Amino acid sequence: PRVRRFVTPRFLKRHRVRQMARHHFAAAGARLSKAEPHILIYASLHDRQVELVAHRAIHEAVGEGPWNAAVAAVIAGMKTGKPADGYIQAIDICGKALAMHFPPNGSPKNAFSNSVLET
Repeated sequence: PRVRRFVTPRFLKRHRVRQMARHHFAAAGARLSKAEPHILIYASLHDRQVELVAHRAIHEAVGEGPWNAAVAAVIAGMKTGKPADGYIQAIDICGKALAMHFPPNGSPKNAFSNSVLET
């Protein structure tokens, strides 16, 4: 596997990671209503790729800027050997962007576990 990852072209790795991120996003979204927008930050440590997928309503309201910054934060954490720090920074970036466009109304609701999913 190590050699295969080394010789696999970057565009193919990116495609594979994007497909997996979308798969997990769709699986998670199946448990939510359309009124519950959500995002997913997906990182493949082996492929050294990060993908952020956002619900259409969120993406249209927020745009690309915060998502690119969040992905960059995770990648920076991976490069320094501290992926958790990168995730924390990315979650903070996403939270601030979401709060600007989707202010909280009522008690906070977290439809998913905050645990790391390894596949």
